[in-house]
Amino acid sequence: MDKTGQHFSGVVVRGEGEAGALYGIPTANLHLSEFPDIEIGIYAAVVEHNGKKYNASVCYGPEEDSKFEVHLFDFDEDISGKELNGEIVEKISEFVEMYSVERLRQKILHDIEIIKEYFTK
Repeated sequence: MDKTGQHFSGVVVRGEGEAGALYGIPTANLHLSEFPDIEIGIYAAVVEHNGKKYNASVCYGPEEDSKFEVHLFDFDEDISGKELNGEIVEKISEFVEMYSVERLRQKILHDIEIIKEYFTK
């Protein structure tokens, strides 16, 4: 069972730019000193930046990469090198390895839609 309420803190590092360029979904790749005690997967989260809270999606995985990518909703700033703090609030779906760019894009958009609906409850 996943533990919600897990906190995370990390510095935004430059990623490969795939999510923004290929999928139109920019993410902040976080370098975490300590990973939250959660399973690999897709999560709804609340992230704080400059004293303001943003709803967000988090992609954690796969294990060999230990990627922790955050997509802040309604946010468009360059935050490379900045620290983000957040809290995991709900697991939305499993991490699924996909080899089709379009299928992956559709899964990401679907997960984001579910997370946005979660925050409107």
